[in-house]
Amino acid sequence: MEAYEIKNAVESIKLSEEAKKRILDASLACAANNEQEENPRRKRINLRRTVAAAIAAVMLLSITAYAANGEMGSWNAKETGGKFRELPTAEYCLSELGYVPLMTESFENGYRFTGGGIDDKSFTDKSGGVIEEYRSLSLDYEKDGDRLSLSADKFHTALDMSGDKSRVIGGVKVMYDSYVNKVVPVGYELTAEDIAARDSGELVFSYGAEYPEIVHVQSVFWEMDGIKYFMTQLDGALTEKELFTMAGELIGQGA
Repeated sequence: MEAYEIKNAVESIKLSEEAKKRILDASLACAANNEQEENPRRKRINLRRTVAAAIAAVMLLSITAYAANGEMGSWNAKETGGKFRELPTAEYCLSELGYVPLMTESFENGYRFTGGGIDDKSFTDKSGGVIEEYRSLSLDYEKDGDRLSLSADKFHTALDMSGDKSRVIGGVKVMYDSYVNKVVPVGYELTAEDIAARDSGELVFSYGAEYPEIVHVQSVFWEMDGIKYFMTQLDGALTEKELFTMAGELIGQGA
């Protein structure tokens, strides 16, 4: 349990302030000792598929969406309405995001920029408390009706960036992941079958759809200069090799 979770739990108990302080001090000390014994380094939250699942939901629904994670709570995404049809300038990115991510008008395989926007995103804990809020850039690319999304995110929450497969491109480790995502309505109660599929890794869940829908998600992702990039496709035509190649084109811009 993290320090903020301990503090929230103690605050919710109806005790005197002196008693709360004694419990809090003892709990924090115990948590610190346990963390040192389990792992000398701070544990990273395993949110990689949670983030990708929420990105997939936004791609599919173009509305507010979120993906839940048992270790933390959820990752939430909402379009701000700031849509654009031309690739944003460096000045615009600095004013809206505080940084300038890698961008391109087109890829060598024919996928071209069609539009984009700024998204409001946040990480929340299990009780709905906000851990971190930030803004990110989302860009759409298409070729013959086949769509690809590129998201550039900069946040401080520790994220497990491991993947099923990886390659080093231009000195940057790029990960690839492929899985089945079930997008369901908000308030949807997982069935016993859903829970078994989630626990086995067969399905990843995200929320915000009117009706349940299953999609195949492919994603390559990497971190460069403190910015995390997620290149995602739903039920798409691109191969794993092509996604790695496209990531390499972007990375080459920042080399």
